[in-house]
Parts: sequence; C-alpha cells; structure tokens
Amino acid sequence: MCLTISIFFTSSTLRRGLKTYFRGTSINIPMRFYSSNLRRFLDKWPGKKTFGIYRFLPCFFVLGAALEFSMINWTVGEVNFYNTYKKRQALNIVQERLASQQELNTATK
Repeated sequence: MCLTISIFFTSSTLRRGLKTYFRGTSINIPMRFYSSNLRRFLDKWPGKKTFGIYRFLPCFFVLGAALEFSMINWTVGEVNFYNTYKKRQALNIVQERLASQQELNTATK
C-alpha cells in the first residue's frame, strides 16, 4: 500500500536551485509499519520531555561497546577481528618502510 503525497515547492525553495518543472509533482511513499506495542514501549522510555529522541543514545553506546567487545574477544577458529586488524596494520608498516628504503636507495644511486 502506498501513500501518494503531492509536493508543491514554495518560491523560496525554487530560488535555492530547484527547477520550476518540479512544481506539483506526485511521489509515491510506502506507508510505514506501525506497531502500537512498540509505540507504547517507546513512549514509556524515560526522558522524553528532557532529551527527546536523544534519550535512546545510552542504548546505542551499550550496543556499540558490546559489538566492539565481541569483535575483539570472539574468535572464529583462530581468527578474530582484532588479530586481523593487527596483521593488516603490521603489513602496512612494513610496506611503507620498504618503499621508503627503496626511495633512499634510488636517490643515493
């Protein structure tokens, strides 16, 4: 199911670079999924008046920390993200040193 919205740009938006032939264009936007239980849960989350949408930031910080913890500490076989990152970083350092030594060798010849 789609909701059709007609867009009528004002003269100020037209002056900001939009062409005049966009005036009165219709766009189909799919309707969003609506869950009353989810809405009720989100409305009960504390800090709505004070922080607004930013009241969910602590949840995302915790999720980010959990993701980082899992990337470092969980291994698949003998490999995890942290070991792969360290190997790649060591390879980059070695390649840079070899390139700088080759530049010095060609400059001295």
